[in-house]
Amino acid sequence: MVVNCYLFNDASNFVPFAKFYPYEGVFPCREVIKKTIEIKGLFHALYVDKASHFKTTRYGGLHVNINDEHEHTHIERALNELGINLIPANSPQAKGRIERLFRTFQDRLIKEMRLNNIKNYDSANHFLISEFLPYYNRKFAKSNSIPSVYSKLTNLNLDFIFCKKYQRKVNFDNTIKIFGKIIQIPPSKYRLSFARCVVDVCLLPDNKLFILYKNNIIHSCPLPDNKFTKVEKKIDKFLSQRVYAYVE
Repeated sequence: MVVNCYLFNDASNFVPFAKFYPYEGVFPCREVIKKTIEIKGLFHALYVDKASHFKTTRYGGLHVNINDEHEHTHIERALNELGINLIPANSPQAKGRIERLFRTFQDRLIKEMRLNNIKNYDSANHFLISEFLPYYNRKFAKSNSIPSVYSKLTNLNLDFIFCKKYQRKVNFDNTIKIFGKIIQIPPSKYRLSFARCVVDVCLLPDNKLFILYKNNIIHSCPLPDNKFTKVEKKIDKFLSQRVYAYVE
């Protein structure tokens, strides 16, 4: 399966960024949102479907009975940090405008790619970003007469916002446990020991972990392999070998 992820401005129909991915998940959606903010700036609200990487939805079971307040998803947490309102669609009719955009991408884009003999991710993404998006925005986006509601991006590290972020309390031996592995935190210029401190553990798309204390990096290391990450890597490797088939 090939997934085309993109955002568009509901007022102007302008599409700032789009990209093909082998799957739809946290990191692909994270990259599209991050790139859009870097290109245009911070926007007010993001209108999405109710996919599990956008919004946690549980309708029954022991977990719901015990805890009515569900934890935010990684994307929802990142948008909250930036002050962006996440609006989940509650009906198919509510997504009518984006469905029209889907038709254009799923029809015209596929034909253009077939005519250009595109059969892999690299060439597909190069064509999409450098040729098709400029063409689409010139033909279908409205003029710049519409006042911009984007706000300027301040000195924020978006990598540490659009990541998978977990909180951990440091043990007395200056270690934390995550993904079934124990990570030793060395002394730093901020503190010799972080025992009983709460730290943020950020997992980036390149499988590198950063440990932050009060927004300062105190340690970084590759993601330790375990049975879960090994399975994920095998799946990603398998999907990356598949050539372009269709967009959905």
